Amino acid sequence: MEKQKIRWTQIELPSLHLLWKRDSGEEIVSSVIRSNYPKPSLTIIPAILEQTGLCEVDAVDMKIRDQDQITPYREFRYGEGTMIASRMGVPFEKLEKKLMNTDVLGLSINPTSWKNIAKDFMQYARSVNPNIKIVIGGNEATFKSEHYLKEGLADIAMLGEAEHSLPKLLESLDKGEDLGNVRGIAYTQNDEIVKTGMPEKPKMEDVPLQALDLLKDDIPLWTTPIEYFPLPEGVDTPIGFTFFTRGCYQNCDYCTSPRKMGKFRFNSLEKIAKELDHFKDHGINTLNIWDDSLTSVMYNGALGRTEGRKYLMDLAELLKEKGFAYEFSQGVVIKDLWDKEKNQPDFELINTLYSNKMENGKFVGCYGEYFPTEFLQVENPHDKCAKLEGFEIEKEILTAIVDAGTKLISYSSIMGSNSDTSENFSFATDRLKELTELVKSHGGLGLATPFIYSTFPGTRLWDKGEMDLAYSIEEFPELYQLNAAPQRTPNFEPDELFLERKKMEKELMTPTQYTKWNSTGRYHWPEGEVKWH
Repeated sequence: MEKQKIRWTQIELPSLHLLWKRDSGEEIVSSVIRSNYPKPSLTIIPAILEQTGLCEVDAVDMKIRDQDQITPYREFRYGEGTMIASRMGVPFEKLEKKLMNTDVLGLSINPTSWKNIAKDFMQYARSVNPNIKIVIGGNEATFKSEHYLKEGLADIAMLGEAEHSLPKLLESLDKGEDLGNVRGIAYTQNDEIVKTGMPEKPKMEDVPLQALDLLKDDIPLWTTPIEYFPLPEGVDTPIGFTFFTRGCYQNCDYCTSPRKMGKFRFNSLEKIAKELDHFKDHGINTLNIWDDSLTSVMYNGALGRTEGRKYLMDLAELLKEKGFAYEFSQGVVIKDLWDKEKNQPDFELINTLYSNKMENGKFVGCYGEYFPTEFLQVENPHDKCAKLEGFEIEKEILTAIVDAGTKLISYSSIMGSNSDTSENFSFATDRLKELTELVKSHGGLGLATPFIYSTFPGTRLWDKGEMDLAYSIEEFPELYQLNAAPQRTPNFEPDELFLERKKMEKELMTPTQYTKWNSTGRYHWPEGEVKWH
């Protein structure tokens, strides 16, 4: 008799919908709502599982369907008002039958603000299937695994990347072997937390092609760019999401990538070509390129400036040769686009990465970019973050990007550090306005998206302990995101910091944009003509 395979269901949780009902009567959606896209965990984890041959795998995206279902789960006071936290997406009860027929439930808990949604779903899963085994991954599992294991919410936490550790875990579960032999996990044994260390870092060649067959019913719903770019004529949906690299050399205080992902790695162009063909086989001709630091391939620890630069240009040409439209939704490190020897933008590199054309009625090339200015409240952004440049240089680089053909540009300033004052907010606002006018004057559309300076477990900022967290991460995880403020600073209470950012947005957006943003949590772009070709 053939041995029954492990029935594994990988779940993407419903979105967090956070509404601030102020005592004045004003209502503000205080979380960014991004629903119509696949998180990487839902496309890669099932692919890893399928490769083992030990599982019957299913994948369910609870945020992409039933978006009209907003289910409140808690309220708490915030300044002069009440925060109402809700789940947005498929109600738990719709998955009752599936959970009853699941042996292992996989959850990626990322971002931190979704922590209570994850907790409630795990408790619900155990209520309908007491024998279910729960395995968690993501930033929360890597940096806060003790919380989920001690409370009995999860059985096993995957630490870091799972390409090597997950198959070994499955083999141990299948054979009933000691979990202590599996490197890269945490679990409870005799009421003690056991951690087996961080896993071996996979080479990018070891990362399987995305499990698109499992998600074929969801693919038509992948319609929204991360920054809600108004897609130009000739750009088709669905939009695929991909990484060509992992890791980062920047080591920014507020980012978890250096610790979770570690050493920078990059895919070969041959492997990327196979991935692009895989997307096309599933009707995907538009890509969201989601790398944290794609240009790190030019650093000495990778290929170096000359060969890395060639790699990037060859990559862009490969994307165009395959007929893809694409966006850089995490941006490209600004300083890497500056030619220090010539003291000017690297025009050849920029023109290759950011150009586009119409080909048989199809848009081919780059249409959108998040330009990560990030610290415009100080005179020289480079002094605040090494990956940035002086503001005048940043403007030159941005001008080159828009002139190359990428006309949809978003940009930000991360506000709310201990040193920020009202004057810093005003200074950043003026600079963001300047960027909007610059993009417009070169035939594009710009959208300023100021963020809150946030801290998360796994970042250097968290380890430093310099922020006065008026709302603890254990009790109020919903506030730990880029649009709400859990911290007080020497100049602001948390709600004052929140409102100072809203004041920026009101100045930077049209009245219609601002109203729609506040009521939906989705970015709305200004109206205007874009001069594409």
